[in-house]
Amino acid sequence: MKLPFLSEKKVSGEVYCGILLKEAQGVCYVYQKNSHSIQLLKQKEFQFTDGWEHIVDDIDEALSLIEQEMGKQTVITQCIFFIFAHLLDPHTREIAKPYISKMRDISKLLELKPIGYMEVIDAVHEQLEHEKQTSLSSLVVELDDTQMTVFLYKAGHKIVAQHTVRTDNFAADMQSALENIAQSHILPNHIYLYDSTDLAEESSDLLLHSWKKNLFIQQPRIAVVPASTVSSALLKLLEKQLCANTSTAEAQDEKQNPKEVMGFTIGGEILETGKPEEFVSKKAFSFSFPKISFPSFRLLPLIGIPLLIIGFLIGFLFLLHRATLVITVPVEKKQSEVEILARKKPVTDEQVELQGFATSFSRSEKKETTGKRDVGEKAAGEVTLYNYDEKERQFSKGTKLQMDSLAFEIDDSVTIPASQFASDGITKNAGKNKVKIRAIVLGTESNVEKNKRFSVSGTSSNIVFGINETTIAGGTKKTIRTISKNDIESLQLLVLERAKKNALEKQKTEKSYFVLPELTVAKANKEKFSGEVGE
Repeated sequence: MKLPFLSEKKVSGEVYCGILLKEAQGVCYVYQKNSHSIQLLKQKEFQFTDGWEHIVDDIDEALSLIEQEMGKQTVITQCIFFIFAHLLDPHTREIAKPYISKMRDISKLLELKPIGYMEVIDAVHEQLEHEKQTSLSSLVVELDDTQMTVFLYKAGHKIVAQHTVRTDNFAADMQSALENIAQSHILPNHIYLYDSTDLAEESSDLLLHSWKKNLFIQQPRIAVVPASTVSSALLKLLEKQLCANTSTAEAQDEKQNPKEVMGFTIGGEILETGKPEEFVSKKAFSFSFPKISFPSFRLLPLIGIPLLIIGFLIGFLFLLHRATLVITVPVEKKQSEVEILARKKPVTDEQVELQGFATSFSRSEKKETTGKRDVGEKAAGEVTLYNYDEKERQFSKGTKLQMDSLAFEIDDSVTIPASQFASDGITKNAGKNKVKIRAIVLGTESNVEKNKRFSVSGTSSNIVFGINETTIAGGTKKTIRTISKNDIESLQLLVLERAKKNALEKQKTEKSYFVLPELTVAKANKEKFSGEVGE
């Protein structure tokens, strides 16, 4: 693309156009390549006028403004794209087809030859390691308008890339993403945030957020990578790729594939092949980070072997240095028997008359109740359900919603419309609908402040989720003492036992009678309790 600058002075060396693309805005960089370095001549931020629909016109206007500011004749023939991670297909890790198509349009209509693309996270990663002079072991969060990607780095290696949709509650979005990562990894205590704009509000949200103990034992450190540092990181990585091996590449130029040098496509037009994979396969600045084992698993043999040896020695000493002492005590049995011959009507002088009698009396007893019962109200409120699926979702009354450890259910059946693409054909707007919910259990713990994220039972939280725009309130609970079934049964036994005891003591005053306790039985003819079970 030739830009008719005002002066006649011509910039020496190759001139490249770097284009940083996001959801709704971008940045144009103009670089000059010398023999062993690359210099940033100008940069211009620009907003998309209608999503990605008119992105070519937006970039053309940004380059025109750069032309006016530079005031000299410059020829830009090549371009490179800087992209955020959410523009990549999560399965193939290549640029998604809608975006690759737009990049072809940019190159073709602006007469720029694409030499490849570079992920911004790779440049930020190298910049952080350069500043710290050590391998990166941190969480790095890449933020866009409605998308965010959380990267987990361990010892300089990218272990996890967790993508999620942003809502109005950034701290809740972060916690949801980190909980997914924490299921299989221990989280480092340092978080870096970056965007091409200011992130003061987002960093403040994380600093004030109360994190769960299973995520961070103590409050994590939050650092913002400034937009200027991101621009500098892109320049350094671009310089490293284009200038590091210039002399070697020239010496071996005849031996290399004439179509490819240093991972860039040179010569034949990518735009004319008509195959999306061709553009993606010429990715000049992608880095492969082999996954490493989790540190705790590497320490397991170091800890386990000494423990095994110590356990073996203790068991060995225990088995060889113990004695068993058996003491046998002689047992002597003594028995005495008393025989009483009794009949209701004795027939000999040796038999005594066995008489039976019954007496009735009333008795009452009382005891402390031990039963407990919770009484109160269930918290209730309203949640807006968001649907990013391509088809509508229906949820019946009683469908479970989860917010951390709290469970709720919806009061009525609800239908959530399918998501729809915006006019640019790329940005997806979620379908949404409001529904009343109620806590499953009583208590104030089910009262939830506004802007919390809810998951729907049996549905991925990245596809359907809920946000309460108002507080969920009204939950109360208190515990009261009640009569339990065990209280009734124990009170019955207590009354019968004391009634029998009193009857035996009463008969001892009658000298002419010998009472047999074994044949004495107390029965309740009529029972009356002051309350029923549960009261």
